[in-house]
Amino acid sequence: MKKQTRKLVIISLSFMALTLFNCKKTENKVETNVKTNTEVKAKVNLKKDKTELQLDIPKINTTTNIKDVENAYKLQIKKTEAALHKLEKKQKKVTLIDIPNTPISIWYANKKPVKIECGVTGDTGDFDGVFQYYLKDGKVWFTDQIFAKYVFQDNELKYWLDENWNVNEIPEKDFKDAEKRIIRIVDTMIDQFK
Repeated sequence: MKKQTRKLVIISLSFMALTLFNCKKTENKVETNVKTNTEVKAKVNLKKDKTELQLDIPKINTTTNIKDVENAYKLQIKKTEAALHKLEKKQKKVTLIDIPNTPISIWYANKKPVKIECGVTGDTGDFDGVFQYYLKDGKVWFTDQIFAKYVFQDNELKYWLDENWNVNEIPEKDFKDAEKRIIRIVDTMIDQFK
């Protein structure tokens, strides 16, 4: 039993050392590299006058393992969330898809939206949930919509997932319709703040 415990401690320490080795921190910059089948780099530069959020969304292809996609995207989401308190945030209530007083929040880095939260109504008609949209250069790269997650690349829907990151088998027409609907809604929400 002591040998197994010792092995577990050695493995844990090795993993921690590798993690620390791959994370470089400076006063104004945090850089983390995670390597899977795709390399992911995320940078948050905090400057006196403004906040820059630099995300490197991994390239996805047909051979990319969904677990690698999940890990890579979760890292980018985490980096975005960690920077939100430093970013400019705008909020308002608008009529969205015929629903009045829909609360929307948009966070901006260098005047570009990086995250949108949109209130959603439940069966009672009350706002009891939130859809989250993550953007880079004005394009959606991920959205979490309570019971579904959508992974985009270059404004194209690549994966329609369930809430547990499992791939949903969706007919092509529904897939394309979802892609267009999400892009249209994001554009509409951004336009509400111009």
